[in-house]
Amino acid sequence: MPDDPVTDTSKILDTKTFLDDAIASAVKAAGAPRAKPAIGTLILYDAGETAIAKAAGAIQSGFYSSGTLVGVRTWRELTAALARYSSISTLVLFFHSAGGQLIFEGEDPTAEDVRKRFAASGVKVTGAIRFEGCNIMLNPVTTAYLVSGIAGAGAAVSGYTHFSLFNDITVPPGFPRAQAQALLASYAGFWIPGTPGADSVAASRAALKLWLRWFRDEYDETPVPARAAGAEPPRGFIPTSKLEERTVTSGEDALTLEKELDVPVHPAARVTVTDIAAVAAKHGSP
Repeated sequence: MPDDPVTDTSKILDTKTFLDDAIASAVKAAGAPRAKPAIGTLILYDAGETAIAKAAGAIQSGFYSSGTLVGVRTWRELTAALARYSSISTLVLFFHSAGGQLIFEGEDPTAEDVRKRFAASGVKVTGAIRFEGCNIMLNPVTTAYLVSGIAGAGAAVSGYTHFSLFNDITVPPGFPRAQAQALLASYAGFWIPGTPGADSVAASRAALKLWLRWFRDEYDETPVPARAAGAEPPRGFIPTSKLEERTVTSGEDALTLEKELDVPVHPAARVTVTDIAAVAAKHGSP
């Protein structure tokens, strides 16, 4: 049975293989030394994973509409994409992940290797680093450590404690307004921001792909079931609006939260670390 790219985190990429001359090659690929531009929002996603590549456009249109979307297939490409810029205001990373782990190219490299790979790009993120994959913030200390080499002063990093899932529904051109209204109502709360209303759906002369997003405490790709208008969300399917917002301001905060999350049933939350350096310093603590 093939390894699950989301849940199989048993592979550890050999440091010698991971930190070979690829870093130097990636930085060189960004161009000869010259003044590099800054960028507002850069969205990097795993173009080699079908589900992520398919949903990347929805991440952009629904949450970061002004962002630049760039797909990467290798660590070399990822480092080179970062190295093109002197600074990034908001960096969005849409990859498979788990607690404190970024899973890419079918591997689960060590935290130190990922930190070095990011840092080798030379870029600084001045505002926010946002992980849009699965439950990386089950371990906020290691997550902060991963990005500590690119985090500028005042930057924050955020991610989720549950699995992040997407699905799309395609409606044909000329879809009747009443049916469009019923469809939108039956999945209310799960549509990504910017989803067109019933009038726009009915007026469209082309097929439309409408995207939903939800969170689960276990990895399960079962689509969100339709429900009667006004009914509560189905059990086990958590819309973005129902996530708790947790803020971590210190290393001690992070360690306390990790203990809270280290149970089978834990809060569905978006966790934001506001002092990356202080939290990253706890990496390796007993």
